[in-house]
Amino acid sequence: MTSCPACGRAVAPTATICTFCERDLRPPPPAPPITRVAVVDVALPFGSMVIVLLKWALAAIPALLILGAIGLVLAQLAAALLLR
Repeated sequence: MTSCPACGRAVAPTATICTFCERDLRPPPPAPPITRVAVVDVALPFGSMVIVLLKWALAAIPALLILGAIGLVLAQLAAALLLR
């Protein structure tokens, strides 16, 4: 007889579920193997690469404007606090 790890009562060695607390006594399934992925080469035509870089550059403009506006507001607040 073996004991249940949850309740500690004696259970049959071939039992898969504890008859007292209904805990699953089977061993956990093995973890799936780790699959490694390596990117060797990305086949990107030159024209597509230029378009992607232009889109990134254009997308950065609004972000720079927003960050500039935030910086301007913070600078004005700091100047107002320092010139009191």
